[in-house]
Amino acid sequence: MDLNAATTTTTTTTATAPAVVFEVYDTSESQLPQMMALIDSDLSEPYSVFTYRYFLRMSPSVSFVARDPALPAGSDVIGTVICKLESHRDQTLRGYIAMLAVAKPYRKHGIGSELVKRAVTAMRNQDADEVRRCTKETCGGRL
Repeated sequence: MDLNAATTTTTTTTATAPAVVFEVYDTSESQLPQMMALIDSDLSEPYSVFTYRYFLRMSPSVSFVARDPALPAGSDVIGTVICKLESHRDQTLRGYIAMLAVAKPYRKHGIGSELVKRAVTAMRNQDADEVRRCTKETCGGRL
């Protein structure tokens, strides 16, 4: 598998894992409700749609979804990583991994790891000097 490619790729991660399609975020926002539902299901306080749009409109090419093609369209997004890429202090290009979620039945198959690998690769391919993950402790009220 070529992690430098930002195209759609079907990957089976283990012998018991489902076939999963990994894609760059679709800027039409058709996937956004599913992405929000996945992330909000694991948070104590959900983000507003504006928080998601802040990241996704800034750097749509570094955010990804994982889909299960066996599920009906509109309910097939089973994982997502939402990221941004921006100038930091006018000296470096910094990537942020802001949100990562995988639906509970699909966990422990490497899907989250694959989403992060693709996001980091996309940021590196766009000349990111560094990539950081955003956690509740490190980003707090800045989101």
